[in-house]
Amino acid sequence: MVRRRLIVGAPLFAVPVLLIPYLNGDDLSTLGLLSFAIADAIGIVGIVAGLVLYRPRFLAPWLCLIAVCACQVAGDVAVTVGGLIDAAGLLFLPRYPLHLLALLLWARRRHPGRDAATWLDLSIVAVALALTSWVFLVSPQLAAGDQRGWTTGTTIAYPAMELLTISLGLRIWVGARERSPAMYLLGGMFLVYLTADVLYSTLTVSGEASVSDLWNTVFMLAGPLIAAAALHPSMARLGERVPDQARPVTGRRLVVLAVVAAVPPGVLFVQHFRGADLHVPSIAAACAVLTSLVLTRMWLLVIEQRWIAVTDGLTGLRTRRRFEEELTVQCDRSRSVGVMLLDVDHFKQVNDVYGHQAGDAVLSELAHRLTTSVRAGDLVARYGGEEFAVLMGSTDLDTAAAIAERTRRAVADHPFRLPGNVELPITISIGIAIWDDGPVADAPTDLLREADRRLYKAKADGRNLVVSR
Repeated sequence: MVRRRLIVGAPLFAVPVLLIPYLNGDDLSTLGLLSFAIADAIGIVGIVAGLVLYRPRFLAPWLCLIAVCACQVAGDVAVTVGGLIDAAGLLFLPRYPLHLLALLLWARRRHPGRDAATWLDLSIVAVALALTSWVFLVSPQLAAGDQRGWTTGTTIAYPAMELLTISLGLRIWVGARERSPAMYLLGGMFLVYLTADVLYSTLTVSGEASVSDLWNTVFMLAGPLIAAAALHPSMARLGERVPDQARPVTGRRLVVLAVVAAVPPGVLFVQHFRGADLHVPSIAAACAVLTSLVLTRMWLLVIEQRWIAVTDGLTGLRTRRRFEEELTVQCDRSRSVGVMLLDVDHFKQVNDVYGHQAGDAVLSELAHRLTTSVRAGDLVARYGGEEFAVLMGSTDLDTAAAIAERTRRAVADHPFRLPGNVELPITISIGIAIWDDGPVADAPTDLLREADRRLYKAKADGRNLVVSR
């Protein structure tokens, strides 16, 4: 109950703080400016309290967010106490690299593997956003011509780091199997910063920016959102690894990518009818980069579809179709080809007693033991249901029988561990056939038929056997 009150209380406590800037009319008083520092300090207090309450194993990103809030407080104090607006700008700037570092740490922790397709999709979005930001926000500010060197640098740096922040944030968001309340709250915090920065840049370009405008309140929402995220129990799970899973290209994603790819010509169209600078070099460069990224994405998609077509989704082995294709090739090329067909004994009882999830676990573990028992060049495939096949090129009957016996013992000698810490003995029956008569049109069919006959003989003779004759 106390924790629940803390989660709700942090944002509620911030409400009167957010209203302080509007109690003094258009010009902010010292108290009004100080309210910005108080709002950011709420974030520090909330994170520290969350770390104490829930003790997450992965602390580094949260420490980065504490540093973000500390930079914000320092900048607020610089403006409030000394009126040092330029110094405050420099103090605010580290917020972006610290945000990036926090997101990068979470992304690497949650997704340690390489997902080139997702990064390419995010890169396509980032290029379109970069072009839009340059044309409508950054370039007009630079064209004003009255900015000093470091101000010009920050004008360019802010949008660039915002784009990187968006990309990393989307990587975590897209890769999440389920999104926790803490993730939603942190996403809201990053969205607040992005919205406030875009509002500020837009108002600056239009010449209507004022320190008492509503966008200041948008900035002030970030601290309470960080506090609320840190005070929710799900904050401890943000550093947990997300299991790898295949993510099909959905129609929604294709629509988003198509719209994003149309951004450069859309920007050119808008600028033409506005009678403004067309930014031809920038738009041409963006089109070239987007074209390269889209073509690379299509190439990866083709590779992915080829892999899906020849790979069993559960075991990671080759499919029956791929096995039969390779068997035909081997029979045409080699004078000695061996086929080993094997079947899990009493597999139906495993499904009936322990459930289909346990059955899937058995098949996955069996696939691993098969691949480690056969030779490096042999092709292992899931032939159907609980039946597997091994294609052995350039082999004789004695060698194939030795490999089959090694495989049988690798399965039978070590029980399978099922979910729930249950150990289950599993055995397999194996039939072997060898073709050594050279290329013959019916060789693949005859070889499979003979291996299948010997497999059923192994089952009829008592199971957990290898039959090679």
